[in-house]
Amino acid sequence: NYIYETVPNPQVGSIGGEWAVLGLARSGVEIPEDYYSNYYNTVSEYVKKCSGNLSDSKYTEYSRVILAITSIGKNPANVAGYNLLIPLGDYEKTIYQGINGSVWALLALDSNGYEIPKNPNAKIQATRELYINHILENQVPGGGWAFFGDTADPDITGMALQALSKYQDNAEVKS
Repeated sequence: NYIYETVPNPQVGSIGGEWAVLGLARSGVEIPEDYYSNYYNTVSEYVKKCSGNLSDSKYTEYSRVILAITSIGKNPANVAGYNLLIPLGDYEKTIYQGINGSVWALLALDSNGYEIPKNPNAKIQATRELYINHILENQVPGGGWAFFGDTADPDITGMALQALSKYQDNAEVKS
């Protein structure tokens, strides 16, 4: 109820946007349907305004929006005529942010079992395996993950473990 009252008109963004929508959609609290439809219309207008380019360097923007619109039952492959999944097909641009990019790409893609579409502009076409390996390669000595440095950070460690949890059949992930 606090989130609903505090964020009455969610926008595109981390604060007052996707995290609120995702949290409410998964909370079990009854939220008026127009809350979600208004948010989706806001996203659609935003996507149109930026011609489908949410960011040139922070591809977690795509992941965050994909997670939120998936949580309300919408299709990220067609938002105002744009496929928001395509950017996550560019491995290099997605991991430009470091481990955060690969973690959130996997979380977004796995939120509804989305296939990674071919990205015609990608130098390296992304695969789940590439994202998994990127996460594993960035584990710090002693275990865990860090945004920066060699000391494990509980926040990114939790995110990395959540992203990898579906891939326990991979021996490296399992360990």
